[in-house]
Amino acid sequence: MLSQREPIGSDTEWVRRNRAVEASLPVWLWSSGPLGTEVQGTEPQPKEMAEFREAIAPRDQRIFFGALDSSRLSFAERMMVKAVRAPAGDFLDWQAIEDWAASIARDLG
Repeated sequence: MLSQREPIGSDTEWVRRNRAVEASLPVWLWSSGPLGTEVQGTEPQPKEMAEFREAIAPRDQRIFFGALDSSRLSFAERMMVKAVRAPAGDFLDWQAIEDWAASIARDLG
């Protein structure tokens, strides 16, 4: 996962630099971010998703619930989290992630 090795934003730049190659390959896009266990109304899409869908025509795109560990945040980030009352915790649905990964493996045959 690029975001584990590089600062946030690098994933976006990587996709933009490599879009010609990606457009010629089967690609699936995913993002994580909503916190909690229920979708509240229409969850906003990452702002780059429309651009990426048009540029590389992914076979599918998913948004998975995320995780928030306040102990890993700066003071300013903790204040923003508190201001928007974001719930702390790990909300990743590993079964949904594994099911989606299995469907990709089936598609790749």
